Amino acid sequence: MFGGTFDPPHNGHVTLLENAVRAVKPDKVLVIPTGVPPHKNGGNTPAAVRLEMCRCFMSVFSKVQLDETEIHRAGKSYTVDTLLD
Repeated sequence: MFGGTFDPPHNGHVTLLENAVRAVKPDKVLVIPTGVPPHKNGGNTPAAVRLEMCRCFMSVFSKVQLDETEIHRAGKSYTVDTLLD
């Protein structure tokens, strides 16, 4: 699981994902844009646009899957709720 607001995804995110994939060698990576983060005010970029921008991670690892769970959840997004889904 690789989550964040990704508003926008940037080189730091890409580098972090590259290093994690190299170290862990996962079967797949779920990229999960946060819907409403509990720790900061929401950004101006709509969730659907942030989700589209996350496609950039597919160039890092071919087995990236975008997960829309949090952007469709009402209220604030907590990782524990996503893990329970």
